Amino acid sequence: MTPAPAFELALPGTWTRFGSDDPAEVARQVHGYVLRRFGHRDQDASARAAVRRRLREVVDTAVAQRARAVFVADELAPGVEVPATITVFEPEDMQIPATAIAAGDDPLTLLRDGLLAAWAGGNDAAVVEVPAAGATALRVVTIDEQLLHPEDPATRVRHLRADYWLPYPGTTRVALVSCFTPLGDVAHTMVRFFDAILFRARVLEAR
Repeated sequence: MTPAPAFELALPGTWTRFGSDDPAEVARQVHGYVLRRFGHRDQDASARAAVRRRLREVVDTAVAQRARAVFVADELAPGVEVPATITVFEPEDMQIPATAIAAGDDPLTLLRDGLLAAWAGGNDAAVVEVPAAGATALRVVTIDEQLLHPEDPATRVRHLRADYWLPYPGTTRVALVSCFTPLGDVAHTMVRFFDAILFRARVLEAR
């Protein structure tokens, strides 16, 4: 099998990486993270349990979908916390057809056509080109609203998800970098933040 290139993020501040095919290892990673963030105090037991449960759901879902890694933001700077997660997918079945590349077709155009049909409902404006990892990625942003308590409109939270699809130059491979935050009320700020992270990323050549 031909070695594949690798996608590397240069994340600002401090982030924690999760990822393994072994459920026991995922549980160990999550347990260690929760203890590091909340300690062993009895009064924090409920907070530890809630964070542990949410993290297990996020990481287990990502692993089931064959994600390479999940990154959870700790601090962007000392004392500055932003709730955000970034998941990197490099599935083997997410590839540009080799026959199309051999025919000289533009991988980005092929990828855009697929996204318009499958993800953006034909809305061309929803698929945006952004500089990423020394090349160009296609970004699709979605915002969903959720009521934490169904009977209380004041508990409405807007979740923002920004998906970046990046063809690896010179190959058939594609990376999907999925960024998530509950700060959908400041959508433009968070999209610019995620754009900056993708801009600083690198695609490492296969060795």
